Amino acid sequence: ASPRRLRMFAEVGRRVLPHSTAVGKVLLAERADAAAILTRTGLPRRSEHTITSIEAMLAELDRVREQGYAMDFGEEELGVHCLAVPVRDGARVIAAMSISGPVDRIGALGREELAQGMRTIAAAFGTDVAPPR
Repeated sequence: ASPRRLRMFAEVGRRVLPHSTAVGKVLLAERADAAAILTRTGLPRRSEHTITSIEAMLAELDRVREQGYAMDFGEEELGVHCLAVPVRDGARVIAAMSISGPVDRIGALGREELAQGMRTIAAAFGTDVAPPR
């Protein structure tokens, strides 16, 4: 938890569609059937920043695979940025972990440095975290 007054919290059991979150993008990026999932769930607008076309989302998933992490720039909730990295068991993605916070705090951090720190933390779980490609 942040020591600051403005805090983010995760609501246990709350479900969101994968296209508007960094965690969802990380998990979708490794799925061969990502387009079918997106067609089935749809890409409803959650904020003015939400990606709402399958073509644009597939391009975003290509970026996620290339850089080794995903970002959510207020796509699920305005004013909130998230960065997520895959957690791997060998070559297989088994989970994702993320950090979220207000735009001014997360945006002030270097993305690559933050992603690398997240990979280091994920490695402490005893799994392999894929380096950026």
